[in-house]
Amino acid sequence: MVIFIAAAIAVIGVGSGGSAALPGSGVGVTPDMTLVSWGELFGAIVAYLVVVMAMEGRRLPAELAPMRALDLVRGGIASFVCIAVSIGIIALLGGYRIVGFNAGYDPWADLLTLGLTAGVAEEIMMRGILLRLVEESLGSWGAVAVSALVFGLLHVTNPDGTLWGGIAIAIEAGLLFGAIYLATRSLWWCIGFHAMWNIAEGPIFGSIVSGTGAQQSWLVAQWNGPELLTGGSFGLEASIIPVLVLGGLAIAILIHLQRHGRMIAPVWVRRKLIVAEAVNANAVA
Repeated sequence: MVIFIAAAIAVIGVGSGGSAALPGSGVGVTPDMTLVSWGELFGAIVAYLVVVMAMEGRRLPAELAPMRALDLVRGGIASFVCIAVSIGIIALLGGYRIVGFNAGYDPWADLLTLGLTAGVAEEIMMRGILLRLVEESLGSWGAVAVSALVFGLLHVTNPDGTLWGGIAIAIEAGLLFGAIYLATRSLWWCIGFHAMWNIAEGPIFGSIVSGTGAQQSWLVAQWNGPELLTGGSFGLEASIIPVLVLGGLAIAILIHLQRHGRMIAPVWVRRKLIVAEAVNANAVA
């Protein structure tokens, strides 16, 4: 946990130092942006390697096994569907309309920061380290709740971050990403889902991403209506639609896992079961 906190502070510090070059500029990959992105990746990967290899003694983590890399594609497809459904509902309610296509949009800067950095670095830290470590003590429900809350609060520090935006992300993304990890035990799935989540809502559909400023995109979109519907300056993630739809999906997945015995109980519950089993075994003997 100390390693995770140190890495999180380092990543936030590097990100804050280069916030002016983060997503939304549409001017290509600048030197500052490249430094910020690779700095975040480096910090997250080093922290993960220290925890997994040095402290846990695992040389080939099952959650990142190369043979499971196809989960990147599965996660990406599922994520695109989730974002498209949310956008579609907002459009039906009159909050979103496509007014053009930006053929000259250069996506590489946004693909680097929104896709590579967020998808890899944040998932390694949030699900690969935080959720896994907390699950050992608080169990699956506690772990997904804690990781979702931390994930949401980290986005409050974005340039146009708001408390509601952080809460919304904690519900619709933090819970859902955590549920996906618990269902698949695959970081590849989470990385693909997270990367496509950002790419779909920003570069493709033209939403502001997590309050990081005006976003260029292939589809030129017009957002109309109250902020509760459109998300306002924070973007799609602050809309009530994904909170209800995707947050509901996350809860449904978690309940399904619980009913099928795939959620780990808190450590004190597991200890009581061990003691009870030992007492029963002695009684039988």
